[in-house]
Amino acid sequence: SAYKHIIKSCKSDSCCLLSKILDMLLDRRTYICAESAGGIPALEYHGVTLLYDVKRSITAEFSIKKRCSNAFNVSDRVRQILKSILPRSPLFVIDFLLFDLLSARERKLLVKQLLMLVDLMRRRLTTANIVLVNVPENLLKYLDPELKAFLVLYNNDTGYLQIDGAEPIILDPYALQSLTEADITASRAFILGGIVDEEFPRPYATAFVAELIESLTKVKSRSIMLRGNRVGVPDRINKVVSVLLDVMQQQKTIEEAVIENMSAKDKIVRLYEELKSLREPDEEYLCRLVEWLRLDFNALPNHIKKLLKTERNCKNAQKLIDNQVL
Repeated sequence: SAYKHIIKSCKSDSCCLLSKILDMLLDRRTYICAESAGGIPALEYHGVTLLYDVKRSITAEFSIKKRCSNAFNVSDRVRQILKSILPRSPLFVIDFLLFDLLSARERKLLVKQLLMLVDLMRRRLTTANIVLVNVPENLLKYLDPELKAFLVLYNNDTGYLQIDGAEPIILDPYALQSLTEADITASRAFILGGIVDEEFPRPYATAFVAELIESLTKVKSRSIMLRGNRVGVPDRINKVVSVLLDVMQQQKTIEEAVIENMSAKDKIVRLYEELKSLREPDEEYLCRLVEWLRLDFNALPNHIKKLLKTERNCKNAQKLIDNQVL
């Protein structure tokens, strides 16, 4: 069948499988045709039964195919049914209110992050879990027509109505309170600012957006920190969402998820931040930092390598981490 490969990836999770099928329908990678087919029941969810075509046992009214003639195409109808029965939790709301203030380069970087977020959601949830609000015309120019067709887009802030009662959290890197695992568990909606400050610093842009939108004035803000410090913590929207999903789906701690999603550059920046407190180079402490950040020895700057002298000097660093707090 057209969905054999995702049955295996979803590990018999009916909700997961239907979410994957919905995503394939949304961006027209597959179609539902009004053509009968036989098989054995594989999964069932809220009255929707999926058949696995190993052998013919019962007959289904519809088939999943890569192509479908207009006369038999019922994909739109099935999309609406799946949207109505599948949970859209968690929701990730991206606000693009300040998009027009970004430079041309920053806009392209933000669009790239959005495309990577779409890819992430296809793999781990569904694009129906993303809501884009305050989307300006200038952003739409950057998006492929097919992408615009299946994303949930609002050109104003009415999209925030979808998070009523979801205990939303605004993720702001400059918020005074740090995000905790308990916050992530309790919330079903997360709000991120569609902001990039590669060329011009905009430290309080997210807080500014929250003040402008009445429905957000009482929503709590949290920052993602790594041991009380935001230096090196990924700030790209796709990486921030990946951190949240790692905590939700893989039961990682925030610290584990942050380190997992840091780029090599992020880790080097954080390494330098941690070394600021040292008057003299301390090889043992440096080893512990390298192990803590899961840094590849070969990726270290040459002057750091010289301090460590040899990779072997750090082989026992993991034991030090287990027995001592950095």
